[in-house]
Amino acid sequence: MPHRLARFSAIKTIRGLALLTISFSLIVITGWVSQTPMILRIVEFGPTMKFNTAVCFLFSGLVLYTFTLKPSNRKIPLLLTLPIIIICGVTLIEYLFNIDVIATLLIEDNISSKSIGRMSVATMMCFLIFSLSFWLVSSKKQVNKQYGESVAIIIFITNLLSLIFFILRVPIEGRLKVMDTMAVHTSLSFIFLSISCSLVNPTIGFTSFLNSNRYGDKIIKSVLPVILILPILISSILSRLIDTAVLNIDLGLAVYSIVLILIGSVLITLYGKRINMILKQKVELEQSYNAVNQELLDYKYAIDQVMSVTIASPTQKILYVNDMFCETSGYSRTEILEEGYRLVQTDHHPPEFYEGMGKTVSMGQVWRGEILNKSKSGKTRWSHLTIIPFRNSEGEIYQHLTFEKDISLEKKAEELNRQYVHELKNKNKELQEFSYIASHDLQEPLRTITNYSGLLSKMYKSTLDKQGVEILQFIESAATRMQTLIHDILDYSRIGKEKEKTEIDTKSIVTQVIEDLSALINETNAKIKVGNLPTVHGAETEIRIVFQNLINNAIKFRKIDKTPSIEIGYQEEKTNHKFSIIDNGIGIAPQYKDKIFQIFQRLHKQSEYTGTGIGLAHCKKIIERHKGEIWFEPNDQQGTTFYFTIKKKQV
Repeated sequence: MPHRLARFSAIKTIRGLALLTISFSLIVITGWVSQTPMILRIVEFGPTMKFNTAVCFLFSGLVLYTFTLKPSNRKIPLLLTLPIIIICGVTLIEYLFNIDVIATLLIEDNISSKSIGRMSVATMMCFLIFSLSFWLVSSKKQVNKQYGESVAIIIFITNLLSLIFFILRVPIEGRLKVMDTMAVHTSLSFIFLSISCSLVNPTIGFTSFLNSNRYGDKIIKSVLPVILILPILISSILSRLIDTAVLNIDLGLAVYSIVLILIGSVLITLYGKRINMILKQKVELEQSYNAVNQELLDYKYAIDQVMSVTIASPTQKILYVNDMFCETSGYSRTEILEEGYRLVQTDHHPPEFYEGMGKTVSMGQVWRGEILNKSKSGKTRWSHLTIIPFRNSEGEIYQHLTFEKDISLEKKAEELNRQYVHELKNKNKELQEFSYIASHDLQEPLRTITNYSGLLSKMYKSTLDKQGVEILQFIESAATRMQTLIHDILDYSRIGKEKEKTEIDTKSIVTQVIEDLSALINETNAKIKVGNLPTVHGAETEIRIVFQNLINNAIKFRKIDKTPSIEIGYQEEKTNHKFSIIDNGIGIAPQYKDKIFQIFQRLHKQSEYTGTGIGLAHCKKIIERHKGEIWFEPNDQQGTTFYFTIKKKQV
């Protein structure tokens, strides 16, 4: 984009200088037609611009102007240089054979005092050099463009010297013979032409610094005007002082030398300080660069230890490959760079897979996915692939960076996990079926034992002694407990069967549980206080079992001399619903914190407190299914506080 702007600005400048040259030439041609010496000479002591010179400048201006209209078309501008070359050739013949062709054929020269009707030798050479310069700078070859600009600089220097002669008022006799008849406006016009030729290619050669922001080019732009103008200005002033006898020539040369030395010293000092400052900044930047570079090298080293990295062009030609890629693929770096990705591709993926990958990246989007590749030995491996496209300043994708991580072990672990889960589901299903069948089949003989023991007790109670009656009672009691255990086992195995989870009003559930336990509550005169309870997401039946077991235990495990007092509370946490059931019962020793949640684990004898020891195991299983936890802590009433949580958002 900066090059385009520089080109556009240069074309506008060339067009302006071309129009200025055309205007000069037309004015001079008009001067010759009207025979007006002042127009042809400008300065009183200077020579005139000849008619043929003005015509050549007219064609030169047209060459540049037509070029700016359509720079890609060289034919018309180059054709317009032919009249210039012809006129210069005729002038050369005039000098060689001492004849006046142009003055005789075109227009009579009664104004010039020297080289009548002929342009100076320097003018003729400058026109030929200009034609050559334009042919070269408008060429398509880069080397020709550079040569053309060098030729244009020759024109600039030659005519700058001619201008200096005029500025210093050097008489014609004191000038170089080849340019003694060159007019001041001729020199100016040639300077315009040389600048225009240099601007045809503004981004190369000597003029490239004009559009550059590099520090060296900035120095050139700031120093060049001083170098070009200051010596001429000082020389002009000293020349006037010498002409007016204020200074003699020797003193003038001394003053000139001293002034240039002083100015040069000041400039060198100023730019020296600036260069020192730049060098200091350069050192700081180098240190910063080295630190950043070392950091990048560390990152690269770390990535190379775990990932294969490649860089490819939009056409999938690999430009860079790291050691890890070579190691995992088994191919050498040379083989990979020459043959590309096809070396590691397999037939596992259909063509649509690779087409979709390429389409995503070509749209400038990052592609992520899993791919099956092969090594040189034929062994396949699964990899996680990430392809990152990079765009240049113009928004075009110029390369892709690919990270490849071997996930073969993870894929094997996933497969083993799937097999394990499948086997676990089958085993779980078998256990559930076994639990149901075993529990159902066990109930039949127990029912028989219970029935016949009851019948035996009823029929032979009067004939049995005390010991026999007690034995029958033991049998009936054991059978009843066994039936309760079987029933509890069935309940435990059914936990989790309620698949659907809904929004549950826990306040309403607790109220229902209290109603169900009303007989036990009335019998023990238990006092139950219920706080503000929330609505939670869960399985309603299972949550009811948790509250029922915890409230029932709080009443059952009471102190003999105290009325049961139970408080049900709630505390909201960031991710959980936290419930508490506080009692004033017999308490639980801390060392039993894990044991009491295990199935069939009891802390008391059956004669002291009835039960199967499965209620808290039910609670733990249900709470874990709801992504929560259950635990207990001693409280200030020497009783126990049970806490349990239910996760707010369950997946």
